[in-house]
Amino acid sequence: MSSGDLLISPGEIRILISYTISVGMKFVLDTCVLVAAVRSRTGASFVLVDLASMGKIKTVLSTSLVSQYEDVLFRPEHRVERWTDEDLFALVDSLLVPAQRVQTDFSYRPSLQDAGDELVLEAAIAGQAHIVTFDVRHFKPAARFGVRVFRPADVLRLYQESLCYGEE
Repeated sequence: MSSGDLLISPGEIRILISYTISVGMKFVLDTCVLVAAVRSRTGASFVLVDLASMGKIKTVLSTSLVSQYEDVLFRPEHRVERWTDEDLFALVDSLLVPAQRVQTDFSYRPSLQDAGDELVLEAAIAGQAHIVTFDVRHFKPAARFGVRVFRPADVLRLYQESLCYGEE
């Protein structure tokens, strides 16, 4: 089949991808995305966390992943002066309300090199979601479970495109 035989044009494919994010695509935010959101209010991570807390981007969480979020955000090396303990707890709590909560299955282990990444992958598998992370290489094995891996800027771009096509 040549490119001239495509039934859907590249522009239509882009519309379908944008539509998908607004109606059904779900994401698990890797802990590094939350850390980046706390460190900078100007990056894609901050915007994604904000959108997730408002339910504008569908997210999936497990109890163990929420515990990991809190553990990592409260480590001294990730603390930022303007974020109080109450602010950090409020950040994590804001993600709980709109998120789909899942029970994870440890039978997929070991799939990744980092045990912390396993929590992210398990939540994605259980919630039929995709992963948002800066550590895309770490999650290459996720593909065998049908889990796609995105960088924060890529998800934000998809979300913005979905707004252009009036899907929000």
